Amino acid sequence: SIIKYIVDIASIKKEIKITNKKLSLHLNVSERTILRNMDPELKKEKNLLNKEMNEKLQRSELCSLQE
Repeated sequence: SIIKYIVDIASIKKEIKITNKKLSLHLNVSERTILRNMDPELKKEKNLLNKEMNEKLQRSELCSLQE
């Protein structure tokens, strides 16, 4: 369910950073629970998606400045 939420955020809300706090609020658990249960591969995926969303946001801001 964590991975589903991460993918949903990445595909729908492209301007929002995926944080452990947001995951914990969505799943109604503590941030500590998220940290304890998130394996290294999932952490890597979350960071990769955040990086991709940040790059897309920067590109769209640059395009709007050039117009």
